[in-house]
Amino acid sequence: MNRHVRVGVTNFVVKRGFPPTHLHTHGFHAAQLVKDEPISLREGDTMFLECTKHTSSISWDSELSMSLHHIPDDNSCLFHAIHYVQTRTISREGAQAKRGAVADAIRSDLTTYNDAVLGYVKKSFFMSLLLSNVRLTNRMPAPAYIENLLLASTWGGHVELSVFARIYEAIILCWDVVHGLCHVIGNLDEAKVLWILTYSGIHYDVVVARSLSGLITAFDPRSYNTCYAVSEKLVHWLREQR
Repeated sequence: MNRHVRVGVTNFVVKRGFPPTHLHTHGFHAAQLVKDEPISLREGDTMFLECTKHTSSISWDSELSMSLHHIPDDNSCLFHAIHYVQTRTISREGAQAKRGAVADAIRSDLTTYNDAVLGYVKKSFFMSLLLSNVRLTNRMPAPAYIENLLLASTWGGHVELSVFARIYEAIILCWDVVHGLCHVIGNLDEAKVLWILTYSGIHYDVVVARSLSGLITAFDPRSYNTCYAVSEKLVHWLREQR
């Protein structure tokens, strides 16, 4: 493994499934097959290699630097992330409260969050044929979408990010660390707070800053250009570690 991925054997952990869970390899020998105990890998299983080396800090100025804060990967990472940038704490109750906030916002404004926005397509016979090979995430009308959203096993995505930006008057920089692209959610002219997230394709983390006065999880929107530039450098470093 070390030879192929170019990291030391103590610098990464292996995870499997959704949400990714640690793959315990204690007692596993090189001569064994991965389908055998304790790994028991099956056809179709998804595996992830996660680097455990300390995340680099990118300097903003002589007194401030940005780094990545890791969020639990338990299907609620987006909700944990938003709770964390607001409270600097992580809890299941906090994540569930964020699910409830999104559900309330959708329920109270079904004109904005209509079936089309939520990804629901009322299919005719011909539309069924057209979409037969297309996978649509959360393809359901609003009431079912809300019910599903409140389940702890349901992932959050762009719809939830847009709701958070709206109800908390936030501008959100969401960096795709796979492609190096930044998705900007919210209206900068109206924003009262700026948050920075990263997205790996299956997981959200939070970009934070540290200064002489302590931890910063929420930024002044007036520092948008600086936040964008410094977080872009951090994401570039993260992509180099992949």
